[in-house]
Amino acid sequence: MQCRRDKRQLRFIPVGNPQRIRSTIRALSRIQSLTLLFIGTLLGSVLTVTADRGASPFLAIGRVVGLIEREYVLPVEPETLKDGAIRGIVESLDVHSAYYSAEQYRLFRTDMEGSFVGIGVSIGVKDGFLEILSVFDGGPAARAGLLPGDRILTIDGMGARDMRIEEAVSRVRGEPGTSLVLTVRREEVEGDLRFELERGRVNVPIIKKRELPDGLLYLSLASFPEGSAERVKKHLEEARQSGALRGLLLDLRDNGGGLISEAAALTSLFVRRGVIVTTRGRDGRVVSEYQARGKSTYTGLPIVVLINGRSASAAEIVAAALSDHRRAKLVGSRSFGKGSVQRMIELDDGSAIKLTTALHHRPNGETIQAIGVEPDLVVPRVKPQAFASAIVEEPSGGEALLERHLELRQEERPGRDARSKALFPEDLQARIGYELLRSEAR
Repeated sequence: MQCRRDKRQLRFIPVGNPQRIRSTIRALSRIQSLTLLFIGTLLGSVLTVTADRGASPFLAIGRVVGLIEREYVLPVEPETLKDGAIRGIVESLDVHSAYYSAEQYRLFRTDMEGSFVGIGVSIGVKDGFLEILSVFDGGPAARAGLLPGDRILTIDGMGARDMRIEEAVSRVRGEPGTSLVLTVRREEVEGDLRFELERGRVNVPIIKKRELPDGLLYLSLASFPEGSAERVKKHLEEARQSGALRGLLLDLRDNGGGLISEAAALTSLFVRRGVIVTTRGRDGRVVSEYQARGKSTYTGLPIVVLINGRSASAAEIVAAALSDHRRAKLVGSRSFGKGSVQRMIELDDGSAIKLTTALHHRPNGETIQAIGVEPDLVVPRVKPQAFASAIVEEPSGGEALLERHLELRQEERPGRDARSKALFPEDLQARIGYELLRSEAR
């Protein structure tokens, strides 16, 4: 113990190794000034040993370090204390603000490059659970049978409820060839499912392309990494040069987002001019705004966009902008509602903080955050056969209910949507989207 004289009273304050305390404080001082403002608020609310009223909140940090140095059962490195302090401060703000160690930040950057070592899924948080938003074709997760919508319960035996996405990513990543075990919960399946996977290099499939009849083009985007808008443009140009581009079916279902600049660039292909997305920070001030600049190439092309409850962030920006500018019809279900903006701030030691700094606003002025984007035509994501069975169970009436009605043989029935059934046999949303696009492209 060391005795220090306070102007009002004599107090005994536990103090640890002064050199280690000073090194920890120096480490903390490297944090961006924006981050430091939160330290007193967080620590002052949880410590039983607090600074005097009106004293610097940083005294509490020194006192806590001293307590740990004196009382904790094992030695603790100053860097560990620094990481824990920053993580606790930032992650107390909202679900998307986070602290990345230098290694975690390196992994984050590789995600934007279109290739990484892992199991091949993108994840989000829903009701405290880690939920799989999309499964990349050809990856370990796809081969094992994981599906979008699966909720992760454990990762290698560790409970994943309320686990931060950044921690989950670091646990799932690893060396190629190493294994991990996930347990998941799946809707309409009794009991938990167990998957043993082998990590491997995953190439993120940015775009899937299908040339449909009637000069229609189907493009599916799994995310918005760098270069995705340019690849969409390339596919459109190839279809136009072949003389077979009369409409676009743009599939953004299970698209967890990515770079906002890519979402804006893609939207600009179809919108002549006007606001695409505005980001507003504290007090509603405009932080940034993306606009179409009159260089659009496909302003007259009919478009139908498919969205669902796992379309998030950049995918929602594209859908909302195309809808507000009356450039596309939206089909599917309400999107995820991830309308907040995170800024990555790299620190001196290679770590970084991801800080929520603004909200996305669509061209009509409404925010996407926690609201999502409503489709023009709501179509549940069910198997077509289940949908047909539901209609049979609750018939609407008509000739078919009359006794001795004229019954046509199956081959004599004029199948209005026979073509879409053949193209999308297990995808009711895509089938209806295709039929809507056909009518728009006539």
